Amino acid sequence: MTEDIARRLNTPVTHLLIECQECDPGVLDDEEALSNVLSELVFRQDRPVMDFLFHQFRPSGVTGFVMTSGSRANIHTWPEKQYASADLCTEDDVVTTQIVEKMRVGLRAKNVRVVECKRGNHQSMQMEIVNFRRVPVRPIDLRDAIPNGVRLDTSLNRGFGLFAVRDFSPGDLIYVATGEQVGWDAELIIETDLGRTIHSGDSYGYEISSVWAKNWPQQIREAIANHYQLQNPTIEELIASVTADEEFNVIILGFDGLANHSGNSNAQLQWSEAILEFDESDRPVWSIPVRAVCPILAGQELLQDYNHTLLDFIPPSDWDD
Repeated sequence: MTEDIARRLNTPVTHLLIECQECDPGVLDDEEALSNVLSELVFRQDRPVMDFLFHQFRPSGVTGFVMTSGSRANIHTWPEKQYASADLCTEDDVVTTQIVEKMRVGLRAKNVRVVECKRGNHQSMQMEIVNFRRVPVRPIDLRDAIPNGVRLDTSLNRGFGLFAVRDFSPGDLIYVATGEQVGWDAELIIETDLGRTIHSGDSYGYEISSVWAKNWPQQIREAIANHYQLQNPTIEELIASVTADEEFNVIILGFDGLANHSGNSNAQLQWSEAILEFDESDRPVWSIPVRAVCPILAGQELLQDYNHTLLDFIPPSDWDD
């Protein structure tokens, strides 16, 4: 668009990019339900829906479009992946939290994320991205990293999961998880033989909190104090040193991050046996054994209790068996 055309138009527009995950597959394959959701996004008393168009794909999936004189919304759904992407362009004032709630309720989605773009600014000729910033990206290739005795496979209603390839008795070492530290908002691109997934550091790893750090074993405290030459450090000083003042305050444990949660766990990270060392670049490297807490048969999924692992974290009730 040329500056002259933009100046004559002078029409500020809000463009929302909407990602919806863990949605109800039935809703994602229902044209009428999706039409109602989009109509709710663009609805105003003085601007009735002017046109809409929907197409049902086979075996599943829907693409749809709804338009008023001042707004338009479109959506495409992947019911088999419980995922939908949508766009809303409008000249109206937008409260993003209300849009998130409408999509969450309408699609029965557990996770809705929105990027807000301000468009039509003829003065700057630039698009303004609201409440969005670049984050560090960390690719993690796990295709050759799965340890002996464990395999990666799909887990019913859970995505990926780790499974035993042989029997384990209580107390047996299953594997040692090796971890590095990243920021809580780092974008982790996880490559596996089953495909690629994208996580935030906070959702994939273990945040170094003061509650958790108070339970660190003596060898962890000593490793931090010795490396940074701290004398009788407080918990806060230990955390500040090892996290670089919270720049790297989440521990990610490679393939162990693919293990799923259960209140009836059969395996557990043994933080009391954890070892902390520092590599040639002065970065902390964590090693934490994972042991069987009950008999595990070959073919069973390895499940961990995140509540026990994180000490101060209580998983949502729908995460359990």
